[in-house]
Formats: sequence, structure tokens, C-alpha cells
Amino acid sequence: MHHNPANFGPDADRFRPERWLESPEAWYELDRTSLAWGGGAHTCPGRHLGELILSKIIPVLMLEFDVEIVDMPALETMKSFTYVAITTGVKARFTPREKTGA
Repeated sequence: MHHNPANFGPDADRFRPERWLESPEAWYELDRTSLAWGGGAHTCPGRHLGELILSKIIPVLMLEFDVEIVDMPALETMKSFTYVAITTGVKARFTPREKTGA
């Protein structure tokens, strides 16, 4: 389903996360067809908690650290390109930012 051109466009097999940001309508349509958290009776019970945690942790990490991708595996080897992608093998370096001010 996540590689279906009817839902994700003619380049559905390409890793192109910006497709989610093209318009509010695109966001709604992609989110509606995404099964990253399951669906119906099989929806992950921790979805809302998981999204809340991600929405709080990621901005803090970006604020507090300089993040550098040190080693990125070939995209073809990644198992999924869903909202919570399984990007095993990615190595990143987190360097604390220097504090400024009093």
C-alpha cells in the first residue's frame, strides 16, 4: 500500500518525504492511506502517546544538539518508508550545542 502510485504518486517507490508537505490536502490523503500505526481494530493503542513523544523529543534534540549523519545505508536496504521508518544501520553523531546567555 505504501508503494501504491494511486496513493503516493508515480514516484511512490522513491524515498521522498517532502511529498507529505506539498499541501494540506496531500498531507491528509497520505495520512489517511498510511498504515504505519495499523488501522481499524488493529490500530496501535500507543499511537497518540508515540506521536506526542516524537513531537516533543525531536524539537528538543534539534535545539540542544548538532546532529550529523555519519553513515547512511543505501536506501534500497531499508525495510520501510512509513511514518516511523525502520532505518536500521544509520549512524549519527550528536554534539551538544554550546549554551549562550546567562
